[in-house]
Amino acid sequence: MKRIGVFLSLVAVLLSSQGVWATNSDEFTPDEREFLDQMEQKGLPVEEIEELRFMLRVRHGKDKQWSEEELNDLNALLVSKWEQMRKALEKGDIDTAVSFFCKEKRDIRREHLSKLSRDQLAAMSRELSDIKMIKMDGSHYAEYDIRVVRDGIIYSYMLVFEKNSDDEWEIASF
Repeated sequence: MKRIGVFLSLVAVLLSSQGVWATNSDEFTPDEREFLDQMEQKGLPVEEIEELRFMLRVRHGKDKQWSEEELNDLNALLVSKWEQMRKALEKGDIDTAVSFFCKEKRDIRREHLSKLSRDQLAAMSRELSDIKMIKMDGSHYAEYDIRVVRDGIIYSYMLVFEKNSDDEWEIASF
């Protein structure tokens, strides 16, 4: 795994130094396509090539400008995902609830949530119902504010959605 990280870092430096990063585009540049083809021909594992493609898509999406309609559609999708996660918590269905989180954090979320009683999970679900989009960063990151009232005091928590390498939105943190 460490080898993949070092390799991807080197590729990022190589690509940025050669000026092959494109902006305002969801398509790869000819240089990027050629580079990916070369990596395939050299026998780079499929997982690493997919990770490279994902890095390029994220990079291209950094400058994405969202129309109001696109933001409304995305907000509806992400709120729906959040509501489904909350409903699973309310029912005590931890496995379904953690399936909405990014893969890297599912085990730790499962461990944390498993320590709570069904009543505590339901209370948590009710408490986390007030969310509002506050920021979009490119095409792969959305930030929300969660407002919670406890004993008459309003608390604010950050909720982050990120698009994964399969182009699916997941909960990255809250």
